[in-house]
Amino acid sequence: MNNIQSIPNFSRATGTRIDCIISEIMQIRKDWPVEPDISRNFIDWDHSALTEIRTALVEAARGSFSGEAGEKGLEDHLFRRLEWDRAQVIPWLYGAFRLAGARVLEIGCGWGSSTTALAEQGTRLTAIDVVEYQLKVVEIRNRAMGLTNVDLRAMNAADIGDNFEKESFDAVVLFACLEHMTVPERLKSLAGSWDLIPKGGHIVITDTPNRLWYFDDHTSFLPFWHWLPDEMASEYMQRFSPRKDLAASIGLATDRMISLHRTGRGASFHEIELAIAPVNQLQILAGKDEFLRGRHAAYMEYWTASDARAYSELMGRMYPGVPAPFFERSLEIIIRK
Repeated sequence: MNNIQSIPNFSRATGTRIDCIISEIMQIRKDWPVEPDISRNFIDWDHSALTEIRTALVEAARGSFSGEAGEKGLEDHLFRRLEWDRAQVIPWLYGAFRLAGARVLEIGCGWGSSTTALAEQGTRLTAIDVVEYQLKVVEIRNRAMGLTNVDLRAMNAADIGDNFEKESFDAVVLFACLEHMTVPERLKSLAGSWDLIPKGGHIVITDTPNRLWYFDDHTSFLPFWHWLPDEMASEYMQRFSPRKDLAASIGLATDRMISLHRTGRGASFHEIELAIAPVNQLQILAGKDEFLRGRHAAYMEYWTASDARAYSELMGRMYPGVPAPFFERSLEIIIRK
């Protein structure tokens, strides 16, 4: 168990609600227990690390974490996403391949929560992102949490083939990033990832909204939005999305289509087939949602009674040649080469 109880003064030092943070972390770990082989590697939270990471996030975000919604976003990146990665993503990967000692390339490390989750399990991690000021926060997070096994590089995922042509990785993890790429970038990053892993290696796509799903809860918060062509999606979002500021920023961009893709567009099995091979010829392991349903009765009960189950099963009946993980709400896919 992490020593998070040892930071009672953090709320006064930073304004963050430490009692709520402690309670939430404890509840996540109670509701989503993981194997001791995983949890024993969790790095302890402490006051100084939280303070340093929070300060770095606030300074780098330049006012983006203001107001009630901003404070929630700040806490998401400070601790919540890491705890959910520890509870859900890491056990899923742990069930598919050995993490300790694995040479892993993480594409799209963002503010570093997923980087911590991967690195603390003993991977030999290379983490890249195209946003350099986020990488500076990841560097501070790694130092604050005592992680020395991470190589950070500023890089567009489309360039991995050129930058790592003499290297190979046991796994390439595309973490919540495909949806922010243009189509050419997606195809190049997927093809490049495939070339960088040996036979028996893995490509992981996680936390990417599924283009085939009926509702977009990532960018527009609108039904069937991912199904629209880009020009119509941009216009429709500007008129009808409840996210008015985000929609307006796309409309005011010099290149609206690039801005649209950077903000987030769904992906599907089609990119994989164009970049690698038809999905029915690939070895697709159990998706994350299927994995979690098999481990947690409450998760299975909720899914069984939900419209999501009916929808994903309907798509599976219509297109039985496509593996089931491609019909979930988001893409949570492991491909073994």
